[in-house]
Amino acid sequence: MVRLTMDRERMKYLFREILGVDVDDVVRKVVATIAVERAKQVQQNTKDWKSRRSPWSARSRCSRTRKTGSGTWKPRAGS
Repeated sequence: MVRLTMDRERMKYLFREILGVDVDDVVRKVVATIAVERAKQVQQNTKDWKSRRSPWSARSRCSRTRKTGSGTWKPRAGS
């Protein structure tokens, strides 16, 4: 375990000295970017789910109503 930590610290040092890149800073930025993108996906998925579950959507309407021959929606028997 100690060797792994030493190797990690050595690699960080080399990246910083040779390439001028702070590995910890890059990791923080990547994690933050991924978190923001995931939050956007969750928000969109929630919005989509709510729109499909809305009382006015066709899916929920079909479960409680039936379409008559004239094209109008009427409540199903027992609803």
